[in-house]
Amino acid sequence: MDKEKELDIEKIIGIRNKYLIIRDLCFLFGSILPQKPTKNTVRDYDDLLDELGSKEKGLFNLLVHQMTLLHRINRMKVRGCYVSEKEDILLSLELMGSRLNPLGYMSSLRKQYYLSLESYFGNSIFKREEAMPILGLKKTHSQRVINDFVDVGMLYRHERKGSLGYLYQIMKMDING
Repeated sequence: MDKEKELDIEKIIGIRNKYLIIRDLCFLFGSILPQKPTKNTVRDYDDLLDELGSKEKGLFNLLVHQMTLLHRINRMKVRGCYVSEKEDILLSLELMGSRLNPLGYMSSLRKQYYLSLESYFGNSIFKREEAMPILGLKKTHSQRVINDFVDVGMLYRHERKGSLGYLYQIMKMDING
């Protein structure tokens, strides 16, 4: 098996494992927290759910519900329901971050940088030095942009032995969720 296929399998397994861990965390919270109803009144919540695939919507709703119950001492109670706050959603977003489409939350300039890298490199592996002219940025600024993309799961960073630097690979973003 060649190196690229092996790395693709590792990424798929990593995403699948994260999904299972989040699901198990929700079930664990469900077994130790009281079973009380919650209500979500955050304005842009429905738009956020549109970014998720159908499989992830249920898990995300469950995670927000569990985060609200976890922080129930600090939550308002209206008609017997704890009201979810923005913090519950942000914490759930952080836990499920790699399942969302980061393109929806980026500035137009960052989207342009990502799309430039994606169109030039496609699925091939590249170095930061190769990306600098594509981005039109100097060394430090291009490293900052690349690190931001790695942090949100848009680029995969391959480890290299010694002090040879990193290699990067574009993670395809499913725009439809």
